[in-house]
Amino acid sequence: YLLVLLAFLFFEYVRLQDSYLSFLGPLKIPALLNVFLLGIVYVYSKDLPKDRLLLLVLTFWILMLIHVPFANNNYHAFNATKAMFLTLAVVFATTILVDSESALKKLFESLVYIVLLVSVWVLLNGGRGPGGFVGDENDVCLFLVVGLPFCWYYHRLAGERQLKRWLALGAAVLAIAAIVMTSSRGGFLGLIAIVGMILLFSKKPVRNIFLSTILAGVLGGVALNFVPDDYVADMKTIT
Repeated sequence: YLLVLLAFLFFEYVRLQDSYLSFLGPLKIPALLNVFLLGIVYVYSKDLPKDRLLLLVLTFWILMLIHVPFANNNYHAFNATKAMFLTLAVVFATTILVDSESALKKLFESLVYIVLLVSVWVLLNGGRGPGGFVGDENDVCLFLVVGLPFCWYYHRLAGERQLKRWLALGAAVLAIAAIVMTSSRGGFLGLIAIVGMILLFSKKPVRNIFLSTILAGVLGGVALNFVPDDYVADMKTIT
């Protein structure tokens, strides 16, 4: 069943049916996989961890459902509630299926490949995502910002497998380049936050933050020569 979850993530974010393998579009594979994950949650609901955060998220969805009849736009409210329901199916299925260290490693490894493919698409298509809800520059940038730490930490989970460690680091570098390509100001702030947290949670945070600050100061001027002028202009408007 873990393979079903990983396949869903590939189709949902790489958008194979919209990008690399567009002939798959009519098959509605992501929707079918989403329904299958919903079935997994139903059958194995007893295996859901008694987690306070999951309970709060479910409570939030119930509030959404209750308010559908009272919304100004009932149709939009219903669609938003339905979309959240399908999203929660994936969230709950993940907590059920990723129940061991080996499963966690497979999830991380899959996310590395997903980030790699999405980053390549963004770099080859002027900052646009592969389609669907990650077609917009800001949305695909959000995904890459979230995916970046998975790539960074997988190179540690991979252990002695050097090829996979280098692949993870390469995906992280491509993700940063793709984030720049999107020219997303929110993505730039997210990138700073993610890198800052990676440094903060490292084994020697004070030393690493200090060295990173020095390195950024030394190489910052050089890096600006390789960054498009319009990107720098966009980032200046953040204030």
